[in-house]
Amino acid sequence: AAAVGAAALAFAASGGGPVSPLHVGNPELRIMVHNPLKHMGPSGIPGLEEAYISYEVTTLTSMPHFSANRITVRRRFRDFVSLANLLPKLLHGSFLPARPDKNIIEARRMTDTFIEERRAGLERYLNRLAAHTAAARSEVLRVFLEADGNLRSNPQWRCLKPKILTPIQATNRLVRTLVGVRKTAPSPSEVVQPAMVGRDIYRLLHENVQQLRGSFKHSPLSAEEVALRDDTTLIEDAAGALHVALNRAEAWCRASASKADLLAETALALEALASYENSDTYGDAAATQALMVTAQAMQSCSQVSSAASSSSSTVIQPLRDHHAITPNVMSALHGRERQLLTVMTLKQDLEDKRARLSAAQLMPASQAKKVMGSFWCQSMPI
Repeated sequence: AAAVGAAALAFAASGGGPVSPLHVGNPELRIMVHNPLKHMGPSGIPGLEEAYISYEVTTLTSMPHFSANRITVRRRFRDFVSLANLLPKLLHGSFLPARPDKNIIEARRMTDTFIEERRAGLERYLNRLAAHTAAARSEVLRVFLEADGNLRSNPQWRCLKPKILTPIQATNRLVRTLVGVRKTAPSPSEVVQPAMVGRDIYRLLHENVQQLRGSFKHSPLSAEEVALRDDTTLIEDAAGALHVALNRAEAWCRASASKADLLAETALALEALASYENSDTYGDAAATQALMVTAQAMQSCSQVSSAASSSSSTVIQPLRDHHAITPNVMSALHGRERQLLTVMTLKQDLEDKRARLSAAQLMPASQAKKVMGSFWCQSMPI
């Protein structure tokens, strides 16, 4: 960890780019986003080009599953979007940090101020992922930080994406499952995907039917699951209160910034008036002096208001961070509910199969053979 921190400082000293404070992120995995470059590339409309920004992403790490201690790749914002979209699909139930938002104001997208804000936001996002226990050791983050060239066309990256059936494939699977033709069991990657996401119609119907039948009444929830449900309610309430508080804080910051601008404009107007009075032959020296003193006071007030707005914006940054991660937290908690339904359905099916197997062992051979034939036919979809 000390070696990684020292390497990060050396990287910054050599002009490689800004580095986050050493206490931010994972000491074994430091990530720097730097050296933004403007490019022209094909847009979503055939025949047209659009401007975009790419950033160098340099990783300094001592974690063993990386191929080297220092890796540099170049990524554009849409690659970060792909990373943020893929992580929840592979790390189910994890409270993942939110990525920086897209800019909807096209005219601002290429300004130096915005590029620096986005660079800092992307660096902060990656280091928060590095501090996340599951994300830091995930294959998806490793490939994102290591894969050279175009990320979307990289074979390793494409293999990480869960297989989503087309409607025709989903219907074909349902028919083959119902008639008992499907011989293979689902792969582990298919099982961990929610039934709705994977378009597994049989599994979706089976879980819902089991739920409607009340098959889980005899499977009480663990204390941990009960506590998580209680926490979900508390988080929903806290999210509402946080939204209101953040809106009020943001409104105060905007009002303070507007007040600073207004005071600065008033100070300039008073200075102009004092200059006019001073240039006039019949100008009043006392009035000119008063105007200058008032203008200076206005300017001081403007600086105080501007500093207050900037300081307040920094102070409420943790509120913004918590507010940004709240949707991911709620999505993870609700996803856990669906996964719990899958687990309980599988447990219930396993108990039913064991009960039928035990009953078949006590039956005559001819009757048990019929029961077991039906048993294996119904077991195939599971």
